[in-house]
Amino acid sequence: MQLRRFFRKAVTVAVVLGGSAVLPAAVQAIQATPASAAPAAMPGAVACQPGLVWRQTWTSDYVCVTPADQQLNAAYNAWWPYTISPNGGAYGPYTCRQGYVWREAIPYDLVCVPPSVRDTEAYNNTQAGANQIQQVSMPITITFSNGVPVGGWFNLTMNSSGQVTISGHYHDSGATTYDEDLVVSWRTNTGVAFEASHSFTTYGTFDSGSRDSFWNQSSVDPSVTANWAAISTGSGHWTADANLNLGAIWNDIQTAYTVIKTAAPIVVALF
Repeated sequence: MQLRRFFRKAVTVAVVLGGSAVLPAAVQAIQATPASAAPAAMPGAVACQPGLVWRQTWTSDYVCVTPADQQLNAAYNAWWPYTISPNGGAYGPYTCRQGYVWREAIPYDLVCVPPSVRDTEAYNNTQAGANQIQQVSMPITITFSNGVPVGGWFNLTMNSSGQVTISGHYHDSGATTYDEDLVVSWRTNTGVAFEASHSFTTYGTFDSGSRDSFWNQSSVDPSVTANWAAISTGSGHWTADANLNLGAIWNDIQTAYTVIKTAAPIVVALF
């Protein structure tokens, strides 16, 4: 595990951990909302294990199954008008034909299927966790106070297979050029923090260059898989700076480094 260098392009960063921030006085006026106001972790399935696909009996069904199972369920969805009783019955228009039962793959799934299909989907539900690649995600919208004409969004995702992605977009709608820096930290209760950062420049009317900065970086980090149990119950924190004058806050780089080291003794650099 390597420690992260906390200065890039001479932009001060203050890493927020544990729900509180120590922000350099020189940048407080244009500091983004502190991490404690950010959404909590959003665990969920982003992908299936190799060879499996989402079942999709309905659009909200993300249980992972074999492609053959997915295709079979799609066929029964299409056949639904022909597997219900044409004369109604005890359950009105949802009464199944003789020899068919409700699938019940998800709540209120009343598609009529053979009992063997219902049994298969009930079993697939018990395997949902094992068949999915789990993810934590931290989507953030960034705006600055005091009329600073810079803003955008970014998202950090990590999954149980070790894949890490940080993506985002910033736009400068003003006349002046800004140097920006984002730092994202995912802290676990085992004292390990996973950190990623991105530094860039957006150009205003007075300078040549793009008003927009887009980025999408991905990597696979074995330490994410090794620490997944702790990561899945951790929390995300972040800070963002936008500066015109960098010289006045150069000394605060060391302060930011001290903050993250105090809150998390082990820091893993994701990028």
